[in-house]
Amino acid sequence: MRFIVAVLVALVSSLLLACPSRACSPPFPAEPHGWPRPGASGVSTATNVFVLANLAPNPKVEVRVNGNLLALDPPVFVERIWDFGAGPSGMWKVPFPDMLPASSEIVVSQPQPDGGGAELTRFTTAAGYDKDSGTAPVLRSINLTRVRYPVSEIGAGGCVFAEYHGFVELDWDAALVPATGADAVVYKIWLAPKTGGLVQSFTFLGGQHFAGHAPVSPSYMPSMIWSPDLDPTREYCATITAFGYGDRARVELRSEQRCAPVAQLCEEGAADCSSTAIDAGVATDSGPAGDASTAGEAGKAGGCSTSAGGVSLLGAALGLTALAARRWRRG
Repeated sequence: MRFIVAVLVALVSSLLLACPSRACSPPFPAEPHGWPRPGASGVSTATNVFVLANLAPNPKVEVRVNGNLLALDPPVFVERIWDFGAGPSGMWKVPFPDMLPASSEIVVSQPQPDGGGAELTRFTTAAGYDKDSGTAPVLRSINLTRVRYPVSEIGAGGCVFAEYHGFVELDWDAALVPATGADAVVYKIWLAPKTGGLVQSFTFLGGQHFAGHAPVSPSYMPSMIWSPDLDPTREYCATITAFGYGDRARVELRSEQRCAPVAQLCEEGAADCSSTAIDAGVATDSGPAGDASTAGEAGKAGGCSTSAGGVSLLGAALGLTALAARRWRRG
């Protein structure tokens, strides 16, 4: 059943990310799952364990080590995260009091009403941990654009929810974290005005190389994944941080800082803009973009469609996914 759900989620995701029209659907949340990823082996004992779920106020979980149930406090909410292999969710830390047990099998599951349990992740730990840092992500440049839309389009059934939407494009290389697969590396993009101000961020799992979203003429369809607030009168700087298994012992990986001005564009029918050209990001100072976060909402890409057939296919996929999930929960 998990396989069926995964296939349907992939189908929906492909429709959401690939279509150029303006029709949008609500965010499609991820099925609850865990980190470290299911099937991971040789996981450092200095690793935090997370549950990725949209449950509130707290997702109830059970943790077993070599078959023995542990008595742990409820998971603690950390932030929103986008898992490109599943969808948007909340990131909840499972509060292990010490290092993970060495050379052990750890299973995290979610209790079900019928008394059973839905397995979220199952992995094995290494004999200990190391402090090898790995290779930091390399951020080469950023492009920043703010698009202004006609007021009549705000909340009119399309992807426009404000008069202004921000667009971020990034040219970067992924990090390398010891004993951590590429799809298990957790990234955060930090963005802040060069001269100080609000720090915005977007956290995601590296199952897909996230390069941002470019404004494409003539519709300039906004991104439903991340659309930060941008001021075209200011220059912004970005940094990418990353961590993987062994995060409690390793130094956080951090790219150099890259800065760029904000170009402004207007969709037809909107008020005049001060700029109609997109300026390339220009590298300036190195260092972090900021040390505080207002976590960017990692909302699922809007369910856009290229035709009525696309809408029907999307609706069918959503319906089948929901039905499969309900049957799976009932065991």
